[in-house]
Amino acid sequence: MALPTSVKYILYEAIERYDLLLHQDEIEQLARLCFLLRVQPAKKEEDISVGLSKLGGCPDLPSNFD
Repeated sequence: MALPTSVKYILYEAIERYDLLLHQDEIEQLARLCFLLRVQPAKKEEDISVGLSKLGGCPDLPSNFD
């Protein structure tokens, strides 16, 4: 999958910044779209409002659910 132009621009800026112009072709061939997931631990499960996104912990279910 080809990288969008905006991502190519960011990648090229990083290649320049870190003096990697000699390896630009290799880097571009290896580059893939990705995302970074930043998590912040909750002090207590009760601190997370019902319906908010979370990783792990207990699911948000009604108290009468078996």
